[in-house]
Amino acid sequence: MCMSKEGKDFILDLNMYLIFSGKSEKEVKEFIEEAEQHLILGEKEGKSVKDIFGDSPEEYAKSVEKELSFDKKEILRMGFILILGLASWIFLSDLDYGVYKCSMLEAIGMPVTYIITIICLILFTKKFAFKDKKWKISIYIVMLLNLVALVAIGLIGKKLPQVEVFGEFTIRIIILLLLLACIIVSIKIRTTATIFPFIVNIPKVLYYLFNINISNLETPALIAGVILMFIALKLESRENLEEE
Repeated sequence: MCMSKEGKDFILDLNMYLIFSGKSEKEVKEFIEEAEQHLILGEKEGKSVKDIFGDSPEEYAKSVEKELSFDKKEILRMGFILILGLASWIFLSDLDYGVYKCSMLEAIGMPVTYIITIICLILFTKKFAFKDKKWKISIYIVMLLNLVALVAIGLIGKKLPQVEVFGEFTIRIIILLLLLACIIVSIKIRTTATIFPFIVNIPKVLYYLFNINISNLETPALIAGVILMFIALKLESRENLEEE
């Protein structure tokens, strides 16, 4: 017997809450497997999620959180992956088919904006893990504010004095190193998410690595990259559910 939709949603929300609480990935996986079995047996007897785990999913998650150990290595690993993805997005997005120039406002403002965005996403994901509607609204608001801030910084920054930071050869080396690191991480954690910055910025990657100029296709490439990103994430999510 498979779990009900309510059961699957509860397990996914619980897993997300515990992961974003910095708990040991191994312990979380073991606990989730036990919770799934407990849930399946309970639903066979006609019980609901509330009958099995209590009226408050948040309180249940908090009680489980206290029992699991905090994993510093997992936090550092997640931090490294986030920083790597963040660095790739910022660096590739700011390239303009030539030397890398930016103002002080852009150099400081954009990384800070991304860092604040990531912190907010983590906090809201944990806070509204069991409230899908509030979680979606909060994510949309955070992403909208992030977009507005980036556009404002970009528009203002372009009017300020620009400083040459990297030449084309240095940019090529940085792209190669970032791409290699993202591919290794992608294989290690079995996700394509880390290479999305390179997919949506493929015209720039081709220009700096192979001197192929298709800058006129940048917008179509961006749209196609975003579509591919959502398809890949959907497929990965489905595969994870099937494995569970």
